[in-house]
Amino acid sequence: DREIVITSSIDCTIRLFTLTGRYIGYMGQSMSWGPLSSNIILKESVNSFA
Repeated sequence: DREIVITSSIDCTIRLFTLTGRYIGYMGQSMSWGPLSSNIILKESVNSFA
């Protein structure tokens, strides 16, 4: 089983993260999510809250 963190915001976005804080993706994006890589870099907007 994989555990994830799901966040939501007043701007109606839903983002998914691993328990270690790596950004996975957001609901509604056009690209499918692939296997998680250790090379995933958090976006600037996410880093300010981590």
